[in-house]
Amino acid sequence: MKRFITICAIAVFSTSSALAGSMKELAHYTEINVGQTKADVAIVMHEPGNRELNGNREAWQYCARDGSVNKFVVVYFVDGQVEKLSTYNKRWLGGCSGQYKPVMWDASPALSTEILTKMPVAAPSPTDALVGQ
Repeated sequence: MKRFITICAIAVFSTSSALAGSMKELAHYTEINVGQTKADVAIVMHEPGNRELNGNREAWQYCARDGSVNKFVVVYFVDGQVEKLSTYNKRWLGGCSGQYKPVMWDASPALSTEILTKMPVAAPSPTDALVGQ
């Protein structure tokens, strides 16, 4: 039984270590540039702790503990290339697993640009002025 508990503890520690990097590793996000590929990012940042997909878009999240705070980096990809990066912090609650924020796809600049280019704004008609009267 004692051996089983030791094996479980090692497995949990290994999993949480894989999901949370060091601050030194997390600092490498400054080496990532818009337009780089997922392969380029994987070389610099290694495996993300969280991945989310949405059509041709993907977000990779990384996390590291800094004292009493978890620091997160999010790398957004469109068609396999870096679109943007963002960061956020959360109070440390025992690790990164389960602490990743859901990706807000509607806040992505690519989506806004896509909507604007596909839905041109029509010029107001003379009857539009009468609607408010």
